[in-house]
Amino acid sequence: MTNVLKPFDIDEENERTRHLPRLRQPLNQSQQINLLINNQQQQQ
Repeated sequence: MTNVLKPFDIDEENERTRHLPRLRQPLNQSQQINLLINNQQQQQ
């Protein structure tokens, strides 16, 4: 899987996280950053 920078695609993100439970509250900034870091570590 190539890691290509591209505009954020909400549909693709929904596909990728469809199996996860929907969050009832929006993530705060630090949670979003942690989630991004975790996602990138998993993909490597």
